Amino acid sequence: MADPPPDDSRESSEAGAAGNAGEGDPRFPEKYSGATGKGDLHIPGAGTIGMAILLVSLSVLFIASMAIFLIIRFQTTQQPPHIWPPPGMPHVPRSLWLSTVIILLASVTIQKAYSAVRRDDEGRLRGI
Repeated sequence: MADPPPDDSRESSEAGAAGNAGEGDPRFPEKYSGATGKGDLHIPGAGTIGMAILLVSLSVLFIASMAIFLIIRFQTTQQPPHIWPPPGMPHVPRSLWLSTVIILLASVTIQKAYSAVRRDDEGRLRGI
């Protein structure tokens, strides 16, 4: 039985990857989209649309949660004994306040870093 021919597909793909240095991702062969049968998988603007849908969804969820909270609180405080939280309901845990402070401090840090990057202030970035 004759030996199979040497597999030089790896060599050709490495050569193809080296030749595509300026033409996209070198990890994928040039004919990748044709080999999958799906064509070009990139859809221009899909990331922007996805982010918009995410932000709208989260905003609706937040607004609905706040509306329900305000409705329940308004209805509860209209009845005696006019206190919040109503009797039998747990108080807000202290760890919630701690996590809120941590989130606020993190957002301040991120905003300072963003401002330093926009001003190209590398020294300020190292101090953050």
